Amino acid sequence: MKLKKKFNSIGLLLMLIGFAAFLQKPAAAQESGEYFKSGRLHYINRDIAKAKNCFEEALKLNPEYAKAWRELGICYMEEGNFEKAINSLNQSLKLNPDSPKANYAIAVAYLKKEEPSIELAKKGYNKAVKLGYNIPKWFLTFLQRCEKEMEVYE
Repeated sequence: MKLKKKFNSIGLLLMLIGFAAFLQKPAAAQESGEYFKSGRLHYINRDIAKAKNCFEEALKLNPEYAKAWRELGICYMEEGNFEKAINSLNQSLKLNPDSPKANYAIAVAYLKKEEPSIELAKKGYNKAVKLGYNIPKWFLTFLQRCEKEMEVYE
C-alpha cells in the first residue's frame, strides 16, 4: 500500500512538473513577442544596437521565432555586416521559407555584400516577387546594373 501511494505521489509530481513546463512555454512565447515589439520600435527610431539586442533576447526565449531572425538579419545589414545578415536571414527562411520580406531582405544582402552573389540575389528576388512582395524599383535597377557589370568581367 505504501509503495502504491509513493508511485501515485511520484506520478502526481511528474504531472505537475509537466504542467508547469507547459505553462512556461506560452509565457516565454509572450515574453519573446514583447522583446520583438520593443526591437521593432527601436528599429523604427533608428536605434539599431538596441533593436538588435531585443531581437537577440527574443531568440534566446524562442529560437524558432522566424520574424526575430529576419529582423536581426536586417539590423546586421544596417550595420554593414552582410555575412551575419545572410546567416540570420537564412535561419529565418529555414523556419518560414515563404516569408516575402525575408526573401527580399536576403536578396538585398547578397547584392550588397563585399563580393555580391547575383544568382543568390536573383533567387531571393524571384521568390519574393512570386510571394507578392512589392519590390522597390531601385532594387530591380540595381540588380540589372550588377548583372551587366558582371557580364563585362566574364
